[in-house]
This record gives sequence, structure tokens and C-alpha cells, in this order.
Amino acid sequence: MLSRKALWLLALIMAIATGILWRLEIEQHGWEGSLWLHYAHFALPVGWLLLISLALLGAQPIPLPSANARMVWTGSFGVVMLVVGGIVLLAAPMVVTPPTAEIDSPLAFVTLAAGEQGLLVSWILLLLVPPLVFLISRLYGWRISRGNLVLSEILYVLSIPAGMLYLARYGLYGDHTHRVLDAVKSGIPLPFLFLSLATLFLPFAAGTCLAAEQIAFRRIVVAGGVALGIAVALIGLLLSAPG
Repeated sequence: MLSRKALWLLALIMAIATGILWRLEIEQHGWEGSLWLHYAHFALPVGWLLLISLALLGAQPIPLPSANARMVWTGSFGVVMLVVGGIVLLAAPMVVTPPTAEIDSPLAFVTLAAGEQGLLVSWILLLLVPPLVFLISRLYGWRISRGNLVLSEILYVLSIPAGMLYLARYGLYGDHTHRVLDAVKSGIPLPFLFLSLATLFLPFAAGTCLAAEQIAFRRIVVAGGVALGIAVALIGLLLSAPG
């Protein structure tokens, strides 16, 4: 198991790497225009896989009944987290969908985007990602404090406004346009988003926020079933939402 300082450093490196990968993809395809909206960005699944790896690296060895149980625990946690990642990929387009994409006020983004017709379900799903990851991780044995969850949600919500404020202050390529669309395109929010979720697995003091409790094999099965059921229900809600 890595030390507390090593985990924080690794999380920071992973967060920056995710942001750099996003920008490299944008630059490779061309910065100008809206072409970036029409192709897959590998930075998103890569960042999510890095997050899962960080969570597993930060966990203390959990007492499990057998090696097979450990394999099931690790594999099922990875699969459930990948399903949650699918929710993010399905709901994320609302951020770059008009009229949300044209908002140029960080405060308006936080308070008004949720009120746009047809976007409310997607907005709620996006806001539920940190609590959902928190719930899944607690089911799987992580001792994550509610303080970590609060900090995670705050960083998560402020990630795009932070990008908007940066563009308004410093600009990019001489352009100070700072709409939501421009902030997402810049890649500035990605490290904040990564760190917001990584915060759930990072200890603020020695021995905290780590998995160490005894888990029965049946709990692994129940945890996986419950988490997958919640994730599938949320995806179904998103797909059935109007607009």
C-alpha cells in the first residue's frame, strides 16, 4: 500500500495527465471550430481507469475469506465503477448542449443550467456521481468519511466554473471567451473533476479513508448487485428523459 503523501502526489500526477491528454487530442484534431464535439475523447475513459487504479492502490488489504473472493471483490468493483463511468459519458453531453453551452457566468452555470427544460435529469445524474461513487465504495469496504464526500462534491461542482474564471482572466490563444463550451474544450476542468472523485479515496490523516474492515463473501455479491442495480436504474432514467 502506498503512503498518504505518495497517494496524493500520484493523484495530482494522474489529474494533470488526464487534462494534458484531453488537450493533446484537441490539438491533434485542430483547435478551431466545434470539431471536438464530434469525436470520442480517450482522455475520459483513460482518466476513469486511472481513478479506479488509484482507489485500489490506496486501499489497505481487506481481510477476505480466500484468494478467489479477493479476485471477485476487485473485479466486481472495477465493473461497477465502469458502469458509473458510463453514466458520466451519457450525461456529460448536457454540458455542451445549448443553451447550457452558451452560459458565460460561473454562477449562472451552477444555478440556472439545472432549470433548462430537458436537461434536469442529466444535471441531477452528473451531481449524483460523487455520492454514487461514495456509496459503492462504502459497500465495498472503504472507510470514507462524509467530509471527503462534501469536499468531493464541492470540487466537482466548481470544476467548470473554475475553467470559466481562468479563461476570463487569462484567456487562451489570445481569446478571453469563457462560455461553458470554451471551458470544457480547454480541458482545464478535467484535473479538478479527477481530483474531486479521487478525494473520496485519499486519506487526510494516517489510517483514514482506507478499506480495512472484514467483508464476508456474500457482502461482495450484495454490494455488486445493489450498486449495479442503482447504476442501471439511473441510466434507464437518463435514456427515457425527454430532450
